[in-house]
Amino acid sequence: MRRAPHLLALALLGCLLLSTTPLSPLQQQGDVERVAFEVSEGTRLAIDISPDGETVAFDLLGQIWLLPASGGKARPVTDAVHDPAEDLDPSFSPDGKWIAFTARRPGGRGIWLLSASGGPIRRLTTSDNAYEDPEPAWSPDSSRLACVRGGALAVVDISSGATSQLQIEDLKDGPIRNPAWSRDGRQIAFVHGRAAEWPGVGPDPRGVLYVVPAEGGKASPLLDDATYLSGPAYSPDGKRLAFFVWQAGTGSQLWVADLAQRTKRRIELDGDLATL
Repeated sequence: MRRAPHLLALALLGCLLLSTTPLSPLQQQGDVERVAFEVSEGTRLAIDISPDGETVAFDLLGQIWLLPASGGKARPVTDAVHDPAEDLDPSFSPDGKWIAFTARRPGGRGIWLLSASGGPIRRLTTSDNAYEDPEPAWSPDSSRLACVRGGALAVVDISSGATSQLQIEDLKDGPIRNPAWSRDGRQIAFVHGRAAEWPGVGPDPRGVLYVVPAEGGKASPLLDDATYLSGPAYSPDGKRLAFFVWQAGTGSQLWVADLAQRTKRRIELDGDLATL
């Protein structure tokens, strides 16, 4: 399952797709021939917005790209052919200094870190499971990442690269997905359960939303009901939570919960960005 895109990025998706430029001109270098081509759309793109709102990061053709939020020329910041790699799911750190992303690279799948201003790429984690999506989620102070490792919730320290699995109490067996850090840094929300396969589709991405202290401890449901959902994302003020609910016949629907009032509502998206 891919990370749910930043809500603001949904409004920029059309601009992004129309602004992607050719990879390179036609060149002949020894036995290697480079061929230029243009794309106008992608499949299951993951998108994020920089904290200052000026830059969009997205994945396409196995590379991470940056694009001005106002539109323009997209430029690749990783090179899937040269490395070789499949780079996916970029996420800006809250301080805007780093971009974390998931990658399949020599040495195994894992989380990698790229400076937003350029420089070498650094591996943070490695997974023995070639199909597991770590789904990195930044802590508000940009010092740690919450991620999925071995079906469990883990926290990675950015400076040292040390990874520790959170000990979670009062949680039945089942996979954990979609971590999301609360804005005060005290809790991590995550989706749990629903591992059954959808015929012809794959694993069911939905589950019940739980929250656990950032240092580990007792898990408790975050919402009052047992809604099966995916892709939770806190609002900047931490008072609301956006998520997706899948409904037969209509597909995924965007909902927002008011965490203080304990209410929720479905958001109508008619091509424009909804005000949350």
